Amino acid sequence: MTQLRADRLERAETLLLSGLQPAIAAALEAPLPPVPGPLHAAVIRALRVDWIPVESGAPGLQPMSPFGWGRPTRRIAAALGLRDDPLLATTLAQAGMMIPHLASGAATLAPGRYPVPSDLRDYFAEAGSGVDADGMFDFRAEHAILLRHFNWRTDHFGAACWPLPYVDGKRPYGDCAYFQIDMTALLGQPYEVVDGKVQADAARDDALEALHYEMLAALQVFLVHAALPEAP
Repeated sequence: MTQLRADRLERAETLLLSGLQPAIAAALEAPLPPVPGPLHAAVIRALRVDWIPVESGAPGLQPMSPFGWGRPTRRIAAALGLRDDPLLATTLAQAGMMIPHLASGAATLAPGRYPVPSDLRDYFAEAGSGVDADGMFDFRAEHAILLRHFNWRTDHFGAACWPLPYVDGKRPYGDCAYFQIDMTALLGQPYEVVDGKVQADAARDDALEALHYEMLAALQVFLVHAALPEAP
């Protein structure tokens, strides 16, 4: 994508958000539907993740281009059946608010190999993402456990961004800024504590940090492939 096109897309997204602020504010104040409807589900499947570089960094939803860089919000929304801007604002805001609940166990994804969206193949080509050369991610039990315990933030970055959740980059899995402590406890292999001091292990810390980075792709395949709850 050329810089000129990128600048045009950014301006278009900013104008769209500016015009939709009243509808977004109303959606955030209204009661949340108990389960995702068909349009919410379509939006959730189309959302794209990003690494939010706050503190240690953690996964989140793209706050400026929720359907991905180079994928204009209004165009993707129209393809999903959201051709009315206020409906787009309401559905996207509600879908974002649903994600922490879905990730905590309301939606499920069995361990297995899942493809990432084709438009993200290049994004996940970086070493350490957990995505292989065929665009497949091995979603394991430890990913599912950590996903259920994400420490979500729903305070937003401002009017220039969509109100989408992201994981706390300082304490992504609990109360510890030294987040590997929370990870080991959640995975059932806590660090030993002697005289009140955690007996850390540098090699294990590095492995846990690598697993933490894999959670970006884990969240993406969860959004695309998880079984969502349905109305009774």
